[in-house]
Amino acid sequence: MKYLKDRKLIFIAILFWIAIFSGVFALCGIEFKYVWYPTALGCMALGICLVVDFVCYYKKCRSLTMAENSIDVTLDNLPKTSNQIEKMYTELLKLLTNEKNEEINNILNSKKETMEYVTLWSHQIKTPITALQLLANDTDEEIRIEILNRLFEIEQYQDMMLQYLRLEGGGNDYVLADYSVKDMVNQAVKYFARIFISKGISVKIQVDESRKVVTDEKWMVFVLKQLISNALKYTSKGEICISFDNDELLIKDSGIGIAKEDLPRIFDRGYTGYNGRKDKKATGLGLYLTKQILDRLNHKIEIDSQIGVGTRVFIKF
Repeated sequence: MKYLKDRKLIFIAILFWIAIFSGVFALCGIEFKYVWYPTALGCMALGICLVVDFVCYYKKCRSLTMAENSIDVTLDNLPKTSNQIEKMYTELLKLLTNEKNEEINNILNSKKETMEYVTLWSHQIKTPITALQLLANDTDEEIRIEILNRLFEIEQYQDMMLQYLRLEGGGNDYVLADYSVKDMVNQAVKYFARIFISKGISVKIQVDESRKVVTDEKWMVFVLKQLISNALKYTSKGEICISFDNDELLIKDSGIGIAKEDLPRIFDRGYTGYNGRKDKKATGLGLYLTKQILDRLNHKIEIDSQIGVGTRVFIKF
C-alpha cells in the first residue's frame, strides 16, 4: 500500500498513456489484432519494471526499518541512495546531525564545567562552615543552638546538591550487598541527633538486629536522611517511628501531613506542594532524589498521609 501511494503519479501516467493510445487507435479504426502483440510485450516489460522497482522499494524500506530499530544506527549504514532527491535528503541529514552533535557536545562540556565548579565549591564551603561552628561556641547557648541548626541546614543542602549532581551525571557507583537495616537506620537517625534533641521529638526504632537487605548502603542512608529530614521538618511534637517487617521499611511521623491533592506529584522535581510553599524552605528535590535513587536500586516507595494526623512512608526492598 505504501508503494502504491508513493508511485501513484507513475500509475496515473500509465493509465493516461493507455487512454491516449486507445483513443488514437479507436479514432483511426486500427483493428486490435494489429496492436495486441506490441501491447502485450509493452505490458510485460512494464510489469517486469514494476516488479523490480517494488523489490528495490521493499528492500530499502526494510533496511530503514531495521536501522530505525537499531541502537547502533548511524548515517553511514543507511540504505544506498538511488536518485538525486534521496542523495540531497541524506546530505541534509548529515548536516543536521553534525550540527546537533556539536550542540550536544557544547552542552555536555558546559554541564561538565558547571558540575566541576559546583563540586569544588561544595567542598570549599566546608571550611567556613567549620569555622562558624567553632565561633558559635563563644556565643550564648540559645544563639549557639540557632546558629548550629542553620549551619546544619546548609550542610544538608550541600549534601543534597552533591547527590543530585552525581545522580544527574549518570552516577553508577553502586555497591550492592547485604546490609543491616538497623545499622543504616541508626546512621541516618544519628545524623539528626541534634535536631531531635532541640525539637524535643522522640524516635522509636523497631528493627531487628539480624534483618538485612540487598541494597547500596551509601545511597540508602542518603534516602533515609531525606525521609527523616522531611519528617522532622514538618513535625513539631510527638515522635517518629521507624519499623521493618516483611522486607518493608516504615517511617511514620505525627506531623502536619500532606494534602491529598499534593500526593500524586510529591515525587516530581521541583514540586514543593502546599507545605513547601508555606514553609518556604523546601527545594522540591528531596523526594525527587529519593524516588530516582530507589528506582535505580529497584526498591519501591509509597507515601500515605493525612492532614493533621501524620505521614507514613513505605519502602519495599
